[in-house]
Formats: sequence, C-alpha cells, structure tokens
Amino acid sequence: MTTTALAAAVRAAKSTSATGSSRDTRLARSAIVTLFGSVAGLVYELDEVEASRRATEQFSPLTDLAVLDVLMGMPAGLPVALEDLTERERGILRRCPPGAVDVEGGHLVRRAVPPLSVHLAVVTARDWKVGLRRAGRFAPFCTRMVLLPTVPGDPSELDVRASFYGCGVAVLDGQRLEVLVEPGQYTRRRHTPAQWRFAEQVYAEITACATGYPTMPEPTTRATQTMP
Repeated sequence: MTTTALAAAVRAAKSTSATGSSRDTRLARSAIVTLFGSVAGLVYELDEVEASRRATEQFSPLTDLAVLDVLMGMPAGLPVALEDLTERERGILRRCPPGAVDVEGGHLVRRAVPPLSVHLAVVTARDWKVGLRRAGRFAPFCTRMVLLPTVPGDPSELDVRASFYGCGVAVLDGQRLEVLVEPGQYTRRRHTPAQWRFAEQVYAEITACATGYPTMPEPTTRATQTMP
C-alpha cells in the first residue's frame, strides 16, 4: 500500500471519530513517519509554544529516559532549589541538552515540555494479523488503526481479535475511510518517561522531514549552562 493511500486515510480519520479521541481535533495535524520499524500515519496536536521555543534554540531531542524521569519530577517553569535534588538527580540533569533546563542562581527551571500529543497512529498491512502486531507497538501511546487494502475474507474473526485489542481496522474506498472495526478510545492513566520520549521521537521525525509542519528558522546558538 502506498504512502499516498496512507496519507489519504489519515486525513479522512482526522475529520471523523476514528481518532478515538473525545477532544476537539480541529487543531490536529497529520504526518507520515517511520517508527518502531513501520511507516505510520499520525494524527497529532502540536504544542505551538514549545515548538516555537525549540525552533529558535539549538535543541536536541530528549530521548534519555533517566533525564526525562527527573524532568517529570520538576514543575515546568517554576524554580527548584538545587538542594531539593539528590546528587544522582543533579548528575543526570547534567546530560540535558541546552534549552531543557535553565540555571538561575541556586535554582533550576525546567523549560522543556512534551512538544506534541499523538491522537492516532495508522499502520498499513495486507494481512490483518500482521497489522495488529504492528499497531500493537503504539498501544502505550495513542489510539491505533490498521489500514487494509481490501475487506478481508474472515471479517468475523477480525472483528473479535481487533475489538479485543482495542485496535481499529479500516479500508480506503477512494477518499472515503470505511471503518470495519471502531478503535477503542485511548486513555492515558499516567504520564511516563516512555510517553514523553515517544513524543520526542515523533517530533524529531516530523521536523526532520518537515511533513505537516511549516518551515522553521535556522536555530540560533545558545550558550551552554553549567550545572552546579
């Protein structure tokens, strides 16, 4: 299945309930990325403020789980006294790229937040069983859907299996998305470092290929701050 068909399916899903989200998706964007060994179409919502901040700074993606774990324990935009952090936490934060944390006197201020939130991931497959396995890699992060080239010959088994895993299944009829199995609504029970890293990986993919995102200005050089 071509990426053109995948892009068309994602655009169709964005304007329907197929995102599995109860949120208003009028501000949602779409993109085609490569993650977890598969090409996937995503419907996502960008944090415009964070994206603008990153566009003007030399900011590397935050993919270190230990760093993200410590950052999540700090309130965004508020000072945290160095003495309130353990020596281990201070050591981990020294690995932060410039722009993630500001050092202000004896305090640290977390500037970085997740740059986006993914509502839906659509993967393609000719065999729905393969598709369910591919889509399952996105299960901890967002609603999932498998896009098939045609309606399979065993729709009853497909319905049972896909419904059990909460994964949507659809085929594309021209520009119209025919949903065979409605996706289950994704509910984030708690925010984890792995979820933040997923957002960073998606953001890095999107900004690298400039798919679904406007051209960003060249980053300016920011002086590296030394962690006390």
